[in-house]
Amino acid sequence: MQKKLIALLFLLQLPILAQASLAGEWHLAKQYIYNRDGSIDSVSDDGIDFFRKIGDMPDLLKISDDRKFTMHFRDTLFNERLVYKGAILLKGIEGVMQFELPLGNPAVKMLSPGALMISRDYDPVQTTLRRVEKIFHKTDIREGFRKFFDDEKLDGTILIYNEKEKRYIVFNPDRTRNGYIPASTFKIFNSMAGITYGAVKDENEIIKWDGVKRSREELNKDLDMREAFKISSVWFYQEIARRIGAENMQKALAENRYGNRNMNGGLERFWLDGEIRISPEQQVDFLRRMYFFKLSFSPESVRITKSIMLLKDEGTYKLYGKTGWMDSHGIDLGWLVGFVETEDNIYFYALNVESPEGTVKNFLTARRAIVDRVFETLLKR
Repeated sequence: MQKKLIALLFLLQLPILAQASLAGEWHLAKQYIYNRDGSIDSVSDDGIDFFRKIGDMPDLLKISDDRKFTMHFRDTLFNERLVYKGAILLKGIEGVMQFELPLGNPAVKMLSPGALMISRDYDPVQTTLRRVEKIFHKTDIREGFRKFFDDEKLDGTILIYNEKEKRYIVFNPDRTRNGYIPASTFKIFNSMAGITYGAVKDENEIIKWDGVKRSREELNKDLDMREAFKISSVWFYQEIARRIGAENMQKALAENRYGNRNMNGGLERFWLDGEIRISPEQQVDFLRRMYFFKLSFSPESVRITKSIMLLKDEGTYKLYGKTGWMDSHGIDLGWLVGFVETEDNIYFYALNVESPEGTVKNFLTARRAIVDRVFETLLKR
């Protein structure tokens, strides 16, 4: 009876799907990759994965109003982006992708107005034949968010992933793919790594102040992780990094696919002014894997880190996050990344901003103001 009801609901939805517009940006949501012999090579069946372990896999699909497309591939071997063009030929809810180059014609099927599945044996770069099934979810571009940035005199982007609807919401999507220094947002990673590797027992263990006077008086005292995270103490987390050690830190970066995993700049400074880079897309992906315990860190370390990320509890929703800031040649560059919990949904977000004309006096509060206004709009509160 239940199967018949599901089938009936699907049939009723067919006319809606047939009329749905394909135009817009679509991002990879699920992927299954098989070798030539059919054995499973890698599986990412629980959500977004922008970092392929092998091969050249499409992670972005742009479709115009006339159903012309550009499919963007991440080449993991040479760390370049490849782009292929073509047109989608759709009859009803099914059809094919017709590439301009002889790359095969993957089958296309609309699963919902916001979900598109592509399935076909084909070889986009003539390297190895593999079966690929992909589901892309449409991105909701919110140009109206520009006002929130303009009011704070900042340039930037905000990328949000709506877990319930499996949909991105974004302002200024091009910037979401650029890599930036994580700065103090790395304290999220460092907290989980520190507890997992025994640098501290939990968020309440106190680390003695090193005696070095710093400009902010609240830093000049013994701290536990909860307070150090809240006031963004650099010296505390540098000590955590030393206790973790370079070998374990590099291992954790690799296992958890954090940014470009580059530790050049030294164990105590690579996330502050070294060569590690992470994009807003990667921040959202990392936060989502963290939230659902898909990282190599201990479950307890994840639970503790989530708790110390709480910024406010409005009753109807909770805002979690961590800021990051650096001075880049006289320009403020900063982050606020985290997630929002409502009664029935979770939103993962990454705000990345910069001051276009030198330092901004209200930079510290401006990041929070933008995020607050964005979620007030989304949640209509």
